[in-house]
Amino acid sequence: MDRQPSMPGASDFSGDVLVVGAGALGGYIASRLAESGQRVAVVARGQRRENIAQHGIVLDMANRRHVVGVKCHDSTATAAAADLVVLATKYANLAEVLAELAGWDKPPRAVLTLQNGVDAPDLAATKLPATQVLAGRVHGFFELVDSVVVHAGVPPEIAFGPWRSAGDAESDLLAVRLAAAGIPFCRPTDIASALWEKFLLASAIGGVGAATGVPVGRLRESPESWSLLSCAMQEIRELAEARGVRLPEGCVDKTLEFVASFPPEATSSLQRDLLERRESEYATLTGAVVRMGRESGLHQPAHDRIVGLLIGNGSLRAEDGPSTPPQKSYTFRT
Repeated sequence: MDRQPSMPGASDFSGDVLVVGAGALGGYIASRLAESGQRVAVVARGQRRENIAQHGIVLDMANRRHVVGVKCHDSTATAAAADLVVLATKYANLAEVLAELAGWDKPPRAVLTLQNGVDAPDLAATKLPATQVLAGRVHGFFELVDSVVVHAGVPPEIAFGPWRSAGDAESDLLAVRLAAAGIPFCRPTDIASALWEKFLLASAIGGVGAATGVPVGRLRESPESWSLLSCAMQEIRELAEARGVRLPEGCVDKTLEFVASFPPEATSSLQRDLLERRESEYATLTGAVVRMGRESGLHQPAHDRIVGLLIGNGSLRAEDGPSTPPQKSYTFRT
């Protein structure tokens, strides 16, 4: 159930917004907020920073190109203080960013974590005890193509809520900002469950997509790949329950239906990064499922298979994760 309280007026969010990580997702959020007239700055590095400084953020969405200029910093430490910080960087960089935020003279009023996985909100709450942490998850496909943020497929949506504390005022203010920017959102009463639902989706499609080499949008064309995906999701649901998180009834079936609606060539960021041998979020997604499953004493044959295939196709080194050797004939049944 979504929470729908009365919300403050737009005049109540006069402070600045800083978006850390102006890649595909961060670029989308910063673009929409800035285009609605809100004061927004971004943190980006290298060539991405140069592109934004020279050309602004370019977003292709709904058959329209949006171009908006924003202030761009190369470090969170040197950025001007902001009331709201949107953390759109990958989890591997999150601890460094949080340490820089902790060094601000005045801590931000709220931070919104948007990392894949389920570890980011606790890390943010530990590093920024005086700041309200809003845990968030995003549904939607965004890619950075030749410095252009491209949206494809399902309509995007941000789900968010206060993490392990009362934070209704900050949640209300974020809701006003998103509504003004035309960014769809929802406010689940159980944000931990919502994070695990996204974790189930992102980990399973990324791991299975990279293991099989098949675009997520085409996994259903292969009965074995689709069965492996279904079994991986079932194992993550069982893991959630073992860790004290109850997912909605029918969560796996609903998520499979959602995946079946993806464009044929859709891929996940984890899948692309693994297959292209780039730094990835494996450790916070598929790797985290394996790690937590072993901690909880769970049997996870689907994930053993996924890890084995990743090692076999060179996407993962053997030392990066335990696995059961892939079998030539291995069929998963739903």
